[in-house]
Amino acid sequence: MTRQNQIRSCLLVIAAASLARVAVSDAIRVPAALAAMGYPVAAAAPAAPAAPAAPAAPAARRPGTHAVPELPADRDPLVQNMDRSVNPGADFFRYACGTWLKQHPIPPTERGWGIGNLVREDVYNQLVGICESAARSGAPQGTSEQKVGDFWAVGMDSIKAGREGPAPLEPYLE
Repeated sequence: MTRQNQIRSCLLVIAAASLARVAVSDAIRVPAALAAMGYPVAAAAPAAPAAPAAPAAPAARRPGTHAVPELPADRDPLVQNMDRSVNPGADFFRYACGTWLKQHPIPPTERGWGIGNLVREDVYNQLVGICESAARSGAPQGTSEQKVGDFWAVGMDSIKAGREGPAPLEPYLE
């Protein structure tokens, strides 16, 4: 595993804990993990990691797994959101996510805000677009697109639902 992948793994663990709203109380383990990977954890700002003495042999992959392609640092969202002005030994969360936090303050209408909120909004908007498109498509009877479109149209027709009440569902409830 390359150093970039090791860092990405650490960042993913921290980000997952953050998204799950789990307190990262194991702050003692993070500096130890960084030190084990060869990164300095002194009070000074982090320096560039030392180059390995000899290239390590690639680790054997388990059957059924695939290699994760390396992202260039300029396109890697984990690297882009790091705040390198923060010492990872002092505050790893700010080191890993500090730039993202500065660029995405919590909106005044929200209690909390994270990447999960942005992903959730994006997925919701995509799903609405898919359902509206299916409802307008006039797809052939019995196709998945027709079923999704009909389900969406029925769910959006609140006037008809209020007028008919539960009567259309009664045969299924008996």
